[in-house]
Amino acid sequence: MVAEGDTYRLMMDMLRDAVVVLGEDLRLLYVNAAAAVYFPLREEGDRKRYFLEMVHADDLDAVGSFLESLRRGAGPAEIRVRMRTADGKWRRVWLRGQRITSATLKGILLEIREETWDRRLQRELEGMEEELREYREIVEAANFGVAIADTQGFLQYVNPYFAAVHGYQPRDLLGKNLMVFHDQSQWEEVRAINERLLEEGSYTSLEVWHARRDGSVFPMLMNAVVIRDEEGRPAYMAATGVDISEQKARERELSDYRERLEELVAERTLELASANERLRYEVEERSRMEEELRLRNQELDAFAHSVSHDLRGNLTVIEGFARTALGALERGDEGEQRECLERIVESAERTQRFMESLLQYARMGRRGEAQACADVDMVLKEVLMDL
Repeated sequence: MVAEGDTYRLMMDMLRDAVVVLGEDLRLLYVNAAAAVYFPLREEGDRKRYFLEMVHADDLDAVGSFLESLRRGAGPAEIRVRMRTADGKWRRVWLRGQRITSATLKGILLEIREETWDRRLQRELEGMEEELREYREIVEAANFGVAIADTQGFLQYVNPYFAAVHGYQPRDLLGKNLMVFHDQSQWEEVRAINERLLEEGSYTSLEVWHARRDGSVFPMLMNAVVIRDEEGRPAYMAATGVDISEQKARERELSDYRERLEELVAERTLELASANERLRYEVEERSRMEEELRLRNQELDAFAHSVSHDLRGNLTVIEGFARTALGALERGDEGEQRECLERIVESAERTQRFMESLLQYARMGRRGEAQACADVDMVLKEVLMDL
């Protein structure tokens, strides 16, 4: 009959992984068959070696701390180190250890496993899972929407932003068709967009109208891509989007402001054109008036010259007859005196009439009365009388 201890030893020797047991002094107490082959422990004397002699010098501190923690009762733990194998090479292995405490044995059980492809793959998968968790946290906190649906449009994932802008919680949307984000008037357009997405594989910066839970509509700027399976067939549609309601409102305000500005510019341009026209008219009118004033001044100069000439003529006649009368007075010729005085009176009366004519002419100029024909015979008679 096989003893219980021998049974356990047999089981340990059948393991493919190397297993060793260390004593309290960290020397080897037991080495299974796989460990004896994998490490330089074929000789009986080798199996009493100090375990740390097989550890790379750069890893001694880490392994020492690891074993000390196990010796103090820490739970199962794992560490990655470099150890010398039977072929004399340093290889990276994983040490998984646990303290043993029984009536017959106290020490540390170590499982030693070389870092194989499976182990590296496991670590890579664990790293990918951690990275995916980080990405999920980023997507969950993003200030833009993210939604994933199958090729039939049934939602598989919706982040909080995408749900909130439509008035939902993410849990309300899983399994529902993405048409829940649109009112019936938008369905035909959305179907066409999704069909084109599945054909072309992606689209970017597409403005798509959506509907909130309360029925109000709003625009979103969307980007989407098709996620394919291993055989290259479309499996999911992933989309990102942002609510551009505020942006569109600002665009409308800017458009309204631009239109109002254009109206103001047109009004101001019209006002300036009208003002320029008035100014041109005023300039032309002023030029016309200046020209008319110049002509009037010329006429006035000619008229003043004529009046002066006529007045001087009458005064000369009066002076001449007055001197002649003085001469007749000295000679005592009363007949000649009377004739001269009569001629003086006539000249004075003619001068009076001339002045009245000037006043009448001036009044006619102010009233703008029409011109009339003069009596040439009378004018000629008056001229002959002055000679």
